[in-house]
Amino acid sequence: MNKLSKTINLAEPWISPNAHQLDSMTLATWMSQQMRFDVARQFFKLAAEAIWAADPAEISMLHALFYTRSGRDLDTLMNIKNGAQEERFVGGAQLIADRMAATFSEQLIFNSPVKAIIQHGEQVSVITDKKTYQAQRVIVTVPPSLQHRIDFQPLLPAQRAQLIQRIPMGSVWKCYAIYPKPFWREQGLNGLAATPDGHVTVTFDTSPKDGRQGILMGFVLGNQAKEFSGLSDSDRKLSALHSFATFFGQEALSPIHYLDHSFMDEEWSRGCYAGLMGPGVWTTLGSSLRKPVGRIHWAGTETSDIWNGYIDGAVRSGERVAKEVLSI
Repeated sequence: MNKLSKTINLAEPWISPNAHQLDSMTLATWMSQQMRFDVARQFFKLAAEAIWAADPAEISMLHALFYTRSGRDLDTLMNIKNGAQEERFVGGAQLIADRMAATFSEQLIFNSPVKAIIQHGEQVSVITDKKTYQAQRVIVTVPPSLQHRIDFQPLLPAQRAQLIQRIPMGSVWKCYAIYPKPFWREQGLNGLAATPDGHVTVTFDTSPKDGRQGILMGFVLGNQAKEFSGLSDSDRKLSALHSFATFFGQEALSPIHYLDHSFMDEEWSRGCYAGLMGPGVWTTLGSSLRKPVGRIHWAGTETSDIWNGYIDGAVRSGERVAKEVLSI
């Protein structure tokens, strides 16, 4: 994967060597061709689900390679130490947005979903239920799969309209079990576990730094997340705690508190971590991903060539599109 990913053109994946061949197959197809052993396929599938929050059969091989190189390499995407999972933010990752927003907080408008964006001459009208705003340029940052909820006038070009129909979000639940202390540390365990069995397939120790409470966080990913969504509240809790107990012992069955959260049920994302390209999308429609439509410009982590799918990618996309607008 790492060797192949180095051949990918991050700015224009569709012109990479063998792009059409790679884009004609799924990651699952490539796995079946390359991996002789069931255990290898099983655990690579687990790693892929953790990275993309989707089954390998849903992801174009070209997209998998693009995403791998975008995040440096597969080792970086999977690893904690010196990897994408290494750091957490004291106060939460939202501090990045909060502190940036503080510089112009009086201009921010909340609880006003955009219903329509109308281009006319050298102006753009942004219409909400409460008010219509006028601008010279508009930057749209919602995930591509949600952009169809905005009424664009005139209609988006066919290629752009087709593109946003073909970038679904990943499927994720997060499950948290809170304990009086991180008891697993007393057993010499660090709270990290991965398994192909059950709904919760990857866990992390997300306890406070001072260890005043123990918090296990489990990911439910891909097809398991879709199945998990069909369970009752009590059955989801039983399933998650059973997984935690399998990893860390019977004490995991008795948390002070349990909660879980479905990102697929969030109105303004409908999934996580980011939009995914299936077979054929990059090579037929990918050139429309960042291309402005008149006075409408596109940002968001899905448009970033570096750290696509991550906060870093989202910030980079903002910097790119700001330069794009200011240079006109």
